[in-house]
Amino acid sequence: MNADYRGFGPGRGPSPGPVAPLSSNTRAAGGGGHGGRGGRGSNQFVSATSYDSFYFPSKFGSGGGAGHRYSGGSGGGKLIFNVSYMLRLEGKISANGESGDGQGKEGNVN
Repeated sequence: MNADYRGFGPGRGPSPGPVAPLSSNTRAAGGGGHGGRGGRGSNQFVSATSYDSFYFPSKFGSGGGAGHRYSGGSGGGKLIFNVSYMLRLEGKISANGESGDGQGKEGNVN
């Protein structure tokens, strides 16, 4: 079960990744923010800010910034489980951000 790449699209969301500066190489855009700051691109001094709870996230992940030749990645989605007694998991649960010039930020699993 996954919500990979189901968050905000590239360059979208409350804290999208910064776009690569014109003077940089083609793979320099920053990652989107979510419960923590987004990753910095290879030539950037800024990163996307956080906008959701680190411990109890409830929002979708923001998309990454775009470079000169490549699009940023989509952010991660969210999965919410309302379990009253027990959840037996035999597999994988994920809400990862998509790779791109600027990687999307992970979503959340509650």
